Amino acid sequence: MALTSMAERLSKWRQGKKKGRKPTLQSVSKQVAGMLSAQHMKTIIRTEVYEKEGCPGLTFSTDHKALQSITDRILGKTILFTDQGEWSTEDVIRAYRGLAKVENAFKNMKNIEFLHWQPMFHWTNQKIRVHAFYCVLALTMVSLLRLSLQRAGLEMTIPAILGQLQNIYEVAVMYPDQKPKITMSKMNNEQKKILKIMSLSPDLPTVG
Repeated sequence: MALTSMAERLSKWRQGKKKGRKPTLQSVSKQVAGMLSAQHMKTIIRTEVYEKEGCPGLTFSTDHKALQSITDRILGKTILFTDQGEWSTEDVIRAYRGLAKVENAFKNMKNIEFLHWQPMFHWTNQKIRVHAFYCVLALTMVSLLRLSLQRAGLEMTIPAILGQLQNIYEVAVMYPDQKPKITMSKMNNEQKKILKIMSLSPDLPTVG
């Protein structure tokens, strides 16, 4: 804990085991205030900065009564507000808990390798709407793919799925005076599982 480390350092200063510029009451008080800047910490943790043998000292303890009071009145409680008056309580809670999925969708749309919204390279409203359409369509399709893989027991993130798929190649091996021989690039286990689950396993030899 940061307060414990500070108390130990100040103790070493008093014992002459540390060298350099000696801390002051003001500097120590400022650091302690920073350590307790999180919500409710100053109420729960009681501290005292004092001077002893020409050097600041620090003591601290937990106010268990204050902690219990905050626990009973505040901690662990979430109030949800909605303008969807026709929704049931279960629907409101389900929608709230689904926010993380929405936020993750926006995160995927910002991925610089896959599904990225930008750069757009369009300026007219019509083309921007088309761009938005195929970005959302791509996200929808790969989300359905992820759901299918998940139901089959293969848990992967969307970037991971797309990363595996982009490394699957159809290879044309060229020989003199012969037709090209079409093969597949060598696939790892995850790539093979994805194609098998989606019933896309190609009936082609692989080359590695």
